[in-house]
Amino acid sequence: RSQHDMTRTENRTMALLKNVVGIVSGGASGLGAATVAHIVRLGGRVVVADLPSQHESFLRLATASCADAAVAADTSVSSLHVQSSPDDGQDRTSVSSLPSPANGPVLAFADTDVTNEDQISAALDLAESEFGEPVNVAVSCAGIGTARKVLSRPKEGDARPRVHPLSEFSNALQVNTIGTFNV
Repeated sequence: RSQHDMTRTENRTMALLKNVVGIVSGGASGLGAATVAHIVRLGGRVVVADLPSQHESFLRLATASCADAAVAADTSVSSLHVQSSPDDGQDRTSVSSLPSPANGPVLAFADTDVTNEDQISAALDLAESEFGEPVNVAVSCAGIGTARKVLSRPKEGDARPRVHPLSEFSNALQVNTIGTFNV
């Protein structure tokens, strides 16, 4: 493809994502974090729906994403305002910047287990309350896997092979299939 075609494609992508309100499950790390950073850099706002253990990763992502977005917009981040509201026991954090908190939040974090419909609903509600409009883009990046054989060699002294626990397989199905459906 030519450079001209690439620029046209990038411009269309930027136009599509400029005012998007999105939710990205698994958005605090890996592919989800890259997706969040891209949306924010292009002017969108995102709820990161991830496990509570990922909150620290979210804060690092928020800092980097807001700084990258400021560079892309040829402005500076005058401040990074982080507001937490754990009133109901769930961690919800919103981050404002670009170039000032007056523009409103660009990122929010919601403790979310993607297999729990109520938590997904709460994350969607958070998007509307933080950004003033409902989600119009959903990206599912939450996923898990286990690296095990279905049958393993028996331990020394055992006659039977070890079987991969059904609970691990079931959990992977719940997160990767039901979780994707929920989002």
